[in-house]
Amino acid sequence: MFSVIGTSGAVVGSGLLAWQVYQTQVGQQQIVELKEKLNIQQRQQKMLLEEVNKTQFVTIPKELRDKLNNYDELSNMNSFETKEDLKSILPRHLRKPWRLLHLANTGGYEQHIKAVQDLSKLSLSDGEYQQLAQSCECRTAVGLARTANVDLRFFLSPSILPPECRERELLEMFKDVLTKLPAESADLHECIAYFTSTALDQYLHSCEEDVMDSDISNEFHRESHHIHSIPRPRISQETLIEYCLQALLSHSTVEEQCSVLMESMTLPLFSLVLAAHPDNARIKSLIGKIISNISLHPRHHRAIFRAGWVGILAQWKQDPNLLVSLPATKALCNMDQEYGGHKFEPGIYLLLPNDRHVQHKNNLSNWGVDVVFVHGLMGGVFYTWRQQDPDNVREFSNDQISEDNYSFCWPRDWLAEDASHVRVIGCDFDSYLSQWGG
Repeated sequence: MFSVIGTSGAVVGSGLLAWQVYQTQVGQQQIVELKEKLNIQQRQQKMLLEEVNKTQFVTIPKELRDKLNNYDELSNMNSFETKEDLKSILPRHLRKPWRLLHLANTGGYEQHIKAVQDLSKLSLSDGEYQQLAQSCECRTAVGLARTANVDLRFFLSPSILPPECRERELLEMFKDVLTKLPAESADLHECIAYFTSTALDQYLHSCEEDVMDSDISNEFHRESHHIHSIPRPRISQETLIEYCLQALLSHSTVEEQCSVLMESMTLPLFSLVLAAHPDNARIKSLIGKIISNISLHPRHHRAIFRAGWVGILAQWKQDPNLLVSLPATKALCNMDQEYGGHKFEPGIYLLLPNDRHVQHKNNLSNWGVDVVFVHGLMGGVFYTWRQQDPDNVREFSNDQISEDNYSFCWPRDWLAEDASHVRVIGCDFDSYLSQWGG
């Protein structure tokens, strides 16, 4: 019996010993594997550290290298030359203007606002301005256009007109645009239809070469079937264009008609008009009002930007003539709805502030007050708030440029110094006596 127990105990003891040996071997193997992994990690870290600590060499242009080798010549270089040479070493995307442009184009809300402000303060060469202008997104260009005293080289010139536009007469193009506009619409006021028919019939047809007979007192117009007295009064092309623009302005107050205008050759037509009459402030004012109405609708912003009109509006915004600057300021505001937070409907004009006023995410920075000016009977934004002129020499002037001793719009001129956190708005509406009833 004891021999059996002894044999069983020996077997059990041998099994335990074998198990302990096995466990020891497994543990040693795991330790070896862990040490190997640790060694691999240490080697990788050492290689990475060596790679990081490697000296990075930049190829220096030969001209600058020669100057660096000659101390006397380097000492004679002025600061501008040295700055320009060193700037050429850096890759373009690392230079300050391009970093700011990248933030303005693709950055977040506050990043965009700050980047546009900093970008507008830079002083660059003509080539750099041209390159930045070609890389600007619509929101960046609009933000720059609304910034005080921005350099106009930030903006591209208007796009080249297609040959079919350059070879046509202006009045013929106006006629085509006006005839494309829907005459029947629920949103179309009868006054708009009147302006259109007047422009098409009375003014456009008057410029055609009609056969006159001095023995006949009246002629029957074959297209409109209206009787016209002979000789019919001749109107200058400049006046005809103003009447056509007035008709387009009335149509631009209807959203449906804005889409038709943008699908037509309206923007190229405006470029041709400006080329033909570059000094007519009334024409510029009418075009600015039309574009400000079209820009109420964000889907048209990119087309206006691609046609080069942001740069034109930026130039007009800096014009001292009230007729030109107010519609341009309004149009840029409507194109900046994402950051300005407001849009200005037909007849509503921003008198102050003259430059970009944004809505920050921090509401504590957005406090302010609105002051609204509403004119009376037979008044208007471009007429009512001018100083008294005893001699009436400025009453019908198209050059509404304020002087040191005279203001064409005193709310805009006199409140400018006190306009911090104050927005001044002017309302413009038809107020003829015949339109008021009891």
